[in-house]
Amino acid sequence: MDLVFHLSGEHKTLPKSEVVSLLEHHHILREVLIDLDQVLVCRVERCDPSLLERLGMTHAVLEYLGSCPAEIDKIRFLAEGIGHVGESFSVRVKRIKLHSKHLSALELERIVGGSIKGDKVDLKTPRIHINAFLTSDAFVMGKLFLGIKRSLLEKRNPKHRPFFHPSSLMPKLSRTLCNICGVMEGVRLLDPFCGAGGLLIEAGLLGAEVFGIDIDEQMVLGSRRNLSYYGVKGSVELGDATNLKLDGLFDVVLTDPPYGRSSTTKGMDLGVLYSKAASSIFRALKKNGAACMISPEDVRLEEIALKAGFEVAEVHHVRVHRSLTRKIAVFKKP
Repeated sequence: MDLVFHLSGEHKTLPKSEVVSLLEHHHILREVLIDLDQVLVCRVERCDPSLLERLGMTHAVLEYLGSCPAEIDKIRFLAEGIGHVGESFSVRVKRIKLHSKHLSALELERIVGGSIKGDKVDLKTPRIHINAFLTSDAFVMGKLFLGIKRSLLEKRNPKHRPFFHPSSLMPKLSRTLCNICGVMEGVRLLDPFCGAGGLLIEAGLLGAEVFGIDIDEQMVLGSRRNLSYYGVKGSVELGDATNLKLDGLFDVVLTDPPYGRSSTTKGMDLGVLYSKAASSIFRALKKNGAACMISPEDVRLEEIALKAGFEVAEVHHVRVHRSLTRKIAVFKKP
């Protein structure tokens, strides 16, 4: 089964990593066939749509119908080869960013709609949705398999929680990091700088057994309130991430330490904080466990992780504003 993933454009590398990681962790990815700007085509074993619904940075998933260079004659030939769809259908063509500006998306919709054989074109209530993308000098077409309701993630925006803290990650990013780290039912997950509990909420909703620790009692109490509000069962306790004393208990550690907030670092130098936390996290993980840590760009996070004993799996850079770029790094414990 070949699937097209229409990726979010909010980050360059995270959406692809999330899709590939989710498919790999569930042992259904056979190979990546096409990798273009915001469009990824993967060959997979048959999968339940509910698995793909957990993606945080994907707009939709489609059954792959084919691709070709972004040229009108080749696009028409591709559409004519689809065969009889047998039901009412619609055709939508989306231009990714500014790719193939010489082509009109509306004109291509007319050409493709006129080339596909079906009962009728119905733009209001079609039985089948044919979607295509102009991206990276290519035209990629698919039949809608699943539209992902990312609005459900927006409803868990930090400002809607009973306990709010401005440092909280947005649910889309928290969910994406959970998927990259293989969070699923049965996984034991720790966030040793849990703050208001945003990462714990997303992990718990994916079925993980979640544990949170924070050095600030206000955060511990607030995180407990937030988990309870979303029906997530978990343990949140007062503690020090640099001295966990929880050796070999967790499959995943996922955390966003409090850089820039001196009250919660208790005055500790940021480099020292990350170094001590990384060593403590390494001990807390089971063999082959995964850790994801977030830091400012200027923290030598990869060096710190290697010194603690980790292998560096992947690193992503997220620009927050002019003066802050976050580094998101995923590590493996050998």
